[in-house]
This record gives sequence, C-alpha cells and structure tokens, in this order.
Amino acid sequence: NGKKAVLTKKNIEIKINPGVQEDEKIIFENNGHYKSDKSISDLVIIVKIKEHEKYKRINKSDIMVYHNISLIDLLTYSTQKIKHLNNKDIYFSSSSLIDPEKSYKLVNYGLQFNNGNTGDLYIKFKIDFPNNLNTNNNYKNTLKEILNQDYSNYNIKEENIKLLIEDFDEDIQD
Repeated sequence: NGKKAVLTKKNIEIKINPGVQEDEKIIFENNGHYKSDKSISDLVIIVKIKEHEKYKRINKSDIMVYHNISLIDLLTYSTQKIKHLNNKDIYFSSSSLIDPEKSYKLVNYGLQFNNGNTGDLYIKFKIDFPNNLNTNNNYKNTLKEILNQDYSNYNIKEENIKLLIEDFDEDIQD
C-alpha cells in the first residue's frame, strides 16, 4: 500500500578535510531518511574530535606538545627530536638556554588546512632531572665552575640544526 518503510544500507565515503573543527557539520544532501512527503532528507554528520595522547589543539590551527628534555641536554643546547602528528621527525635546537616556564614556537608546524595555511607548533619543556648526583666536593665545585661561565657566545654547529625554536612570550593555556 506504499505506507511501509524499508531500511537499506548505503556506504558513504566521508572525506575529513585537514583542519576540521569540533562540531563542524558535514552535509550529504538527499542521503538521509525518506520523509512523509516522499522527499529525502539530508544526512548530517557532526564532527567530534578525539583528543590526541600527546598533542593538544590550542586553537583552530595551532597545537601544543610537551617535550621531556634531560638536564644534560638542556645545559648543552643539544638538538632535540620530536615525532610530529604526520609521523615525521622534527629536529630543533635553541641558541639560548631553554626556560621550562616558557612556550616555544615552531612556525608552520601546526595543523595544515586545505587552503595551504598552516598553524604553529608550541612546545613546553619538562626537565628530566637525574635521580642522583655525585656528592664528591670536587665534582660539585667543577659543576659550579662550569655553570657560572658565560654562554652568550656559545656556538651551535649549523649542520646539526634543522629548525631554530623562538621564544614566545604569550602564556599558552594547557
């Protein structure tokens, strides 16, 4: 009699564009249920973004990551490596002592959009302190002597640097 609905399955391929936002709607016109007037409704997909275990989205295109750094690497300006969301390794270094209270920015290493724009990657450092230090007084005195030196003209070998992080004074909420 034409008053019975028949459920059918239909596979729809959904392309999620880079930079999609929380609660953004993706609409497939005329792919929903049949209405009583025999027209077809739209299928509306509402995007819910799952939080990443390491990276945090801080706005539309910028992301934040915490990076552990050993005390010795911190004090010797060692080149650091992190695995980006795109699974590529990013190597970076600093020309000054890293301050764990600050955020550092890698320009154009955030989220990428279809229009070609890219956000920034912000890094906050967590220092891994050694569990114990040699308690010998000669060792302590040598360490004090070294740490009191002026490192303002410290040279980093350019071949070891892929990116140079820059200070970013604004407080990034995490």
